Amino acid sequence: MRSDPRAWALLAPLLGWLVLDAAAGRLADAVVIAITVPPVLTAAIHTLRARLGDGDERE
Repeated sequence: MRSDPRAWALLAPLLGWLVLDAAAGRLADAVVIAITVPPVLTAAIHTLRARLGDGDERE
């Protein structure tokens, strides 16, 4: 079963760290990261799954 929450369980700490690190410098940068990075990571996850065949076809 495909599960984005499973992938986000690993990526959420990285995203949180990026947002907090950016917020220490400029709040606007943190907002931009929080808005733009999740869709990019989600697209990357879907692309990798498509290229790898979802991992469901193991023999």
